[in-house]
Amino acid sequence: MIRRVILSRKGVDSVAGGRPSPILPDGRLFSLPIPQRPPSTHRYRDLRFDEFSASELLRLGGGSALHPNRSCHFDPMLGGALGLLGQHGAAQGELSLHEVGEGDLFLFFGWFRGTEDRRGSGCHHLFGWLQVTEVVRGTQAIVAFLKASGVSHPHGLGDAQGYAQNTLYVSRGRLQGPSKFSSKAAFGRFPKTHPELVLTESGATRSVWRLPEPAFNPGVSPFRNRLHWLEEGTTRVQPRGFGQEFILDAERCPSVADWALALLDRFGA
Repeated sequence: MIRRVILSRKGVDSVAGGRPSPILPDGRLFSLPIPQRPPSTHRYRDLRFDEFSASELLRLGGGSALHPNRSCHFDPMLGGALGLLGQHGAAQGELSLHEVGEGDLFLFFGWFRGTEDRRGSGCHHLFGWLQVTEVVRGTQAIVAFLKASGVSHPHGLGDAQGYAQNTLYVSRGRLQGPSKFSSKAAFGRFPKTHPELVLTESGATRSVWRLPEPAFNPGVSPFRNRLHWLEEGTTRVQPRGFGQEFILDAERCPSVADWALALLDRFGA
């Protein structure tokens, strides 16, 4: 059962990286990871997206320069046999407080902008998902899990020894939910842009969102933290502060889970 849907901010932004991720002219999306001090699982030069190297994508997107030799925090990981998401500190404290765990669904969003629109402000755009099948808590347990799985992840490396509440959310297999969605992987990406994957309200600054009716009823609030209705009787919302995790209560508002699952069904790879 999906009790929580978490809108999770990931990838480069105005603070971490100082630039948006690219939307290519044919609509393809690629979320650029944030910079990280070594050690790291990846450098920007190691990343590839279809026929593009990350260095090419960085040039295409404009914005501040991220050197190909710079280390990056490649998280979430949404390819291979496992989906992985690491979290720690205050953001993990929020997830723990609201009892996010097995069965719950992360929808990842970030700052995106078309490569042909370098002067535009871009938008907050969904780019992937991960349904939790296992939660691994504490750096020692994470390191042991990753070693047994034959996988590397930033939350299992040297810097992670200092991570408070270090936690790894693991996803594997098929989506757990209504049988009509059982053919979908429990984690994956939205390969191309679509208006229904854009959170930002048309014509507004990117931090002002309009969520779709009837999945979001302006008379009922599904928000557990950091989001609030901007105006009575509308589905316009704005995040409070610069947090990473925006938690929606799918027990109170089951239509929120229906909305998320419909997006995976229609637009997920």
